[in-house]
Amino acid sequence: MPRQWAVHDAGSGRLVGFAMISDGIPEPMDEDLVGPSFLWKLLIDAEEQGNGYGAATVDAVVDHLLTRPGADTLFTSCADGPGSPRGFYLRYGFADTGRVLWGENVLALDLRRART
Repeated sequence: MPRQWAVHDAGSGRLVGFAMISDGIPEPMDEDLVGPSFLWKLLIDAEEQGNGYGAATVDAVVDHLLTRPGADTLFTSCADGPGSPRGFYLRYGFADTGRVLWGENVLALDLRRART
């Protein structure tokens, strides 16, 4: 089930980004899917990056997933190189799985530890 959120500044209501996840991908999964929970898109306006919107958005995604039965890991993927969000994800608590899919590194966040 896809779920999407517009990311707004809490004070002004200004749109600053967008997030989309796959929520509850059923078994058996095709080999080109990762889940059951996958962060497909986390886009924060370039001028707003570094202001906490990305972490706050992942916090909201984690809070949502913690209400879902069986949700214990959130996966995402990213490529290396200039502008890569890899450092952000690793600082947040995602770990490299060693899997490469679509030319991107697959990362995993243990939801049981993410908000402790």
